[in-house]
This record gives sequence, C-alpha cells and structure tokens, in this order.
Amino acid sequence: MRNKPNLTQEPMFECPTCDSAQIHTESVAHRFTYGVGDAAVELTCQLPVRVCESCGGRFVDEVGETVRQETICRHLNRLTPREIHQIRDRCGTQGAFGALTGIGGASLSRWETGAGMPTEAYDNYLYLLMFSENLDRLRDRAARIPLGVDVAPANPFQCIQITEARLSEQRCFSLRLVA
Repeated sequence: MRNKPNLTQEPMFECPTCDSAQIHTESVAHRFTYGVGDAAVELTCQLPVRVCESCGGRFVDEVGETVRQETICRHLNRLTPREIHQIRDRCGTQGAFGALTGIGGASLSRWETGAGMPTEAYDNYLYLLMFSENLDRLRDRAARIPLGVDVAPANPFQCIQITEARLSEQRCFSLRLVA
C-alpha cells in the first residue's frame, strides 16, 4: 500500500541556482503593479517565497504565480482559474462541459491554467454555473432535445443553380435610367 503524501510538510523543491534541496518557505507581503498607464493599480498579496538555505537564493514557483493570478482575478472581480476548474470538474471532462455549455475546450483550458482570462460575459456565465441548479437547468434543456435532431439553425440561404439559361439572362441584363 502506498503512503499518502503529508500535505502539511513543505513541498520538495530544488534551488534553481545551486540545486540544493534545503529549501524553506517564507510568506512575504508582495506589492506589484497591474495594468499600464493611467489604468495601472498597485495590488498586494501574501506571496510564498522559497528560500535556499545553502546559497540564500530566493525564488517564486507556480504556487506563487497562482497567488498573483488570483490577486488579479479578485481585483477584476473575475473567477480564478481554480474556481473555473471546480465548476468544470462537476461536469467531468472538458469535452462534457463544452457539450453542455457551448464553451470550447481550448478556451476552457486557457482559463483553467491561467494562461488567459474569460471575457466579462463568459465570466458572468461561468459564475452562474457555480450554482448547481443552473447546471441542472442546462442538463434538463439538453435532455429535451430529441436524439438525432440537429440543433443548429437551418441555413437561411438557398443555393442558386447556375444554368446556361441564367447565364444568358445575366448577359442580357442592362441598367436603365428611371424617368
């Protein structure tokens, strides 16, 4: 039987400078600028900084980057990548979530990893999906569509068959002045 990891222990890291595994974590008040020009704001978060006991090197890993991303999301009043992942996880796979919501897998993947942020409209949609009754409503709606029925709207345009008669009419057509 495998041992479960002890989540209270420090994660295992190696110093990027000296490769030492003698690392501890310090929580540091971190201020950073988000935005540019007149729209720039100063944000603050408690950042986990890894400190090498061998060489004194200090570095931030993906945990720290996640903290910064979540700070930005909170400032913008947007869902965090973790919250988006939790919403999607209730549907299972990204494919199942996409089939239910119409949200593409590539977009969802960017939002879950923090590589991109949903627009305000998508963020609002995802926020509503945090409430299980709204996911249930989507599931009920999808269940009402009979199998084999194409839910895409019918093409409103008809193709015109090009015949020799139509080409002949087109060649004879000329504009006339209206009196």
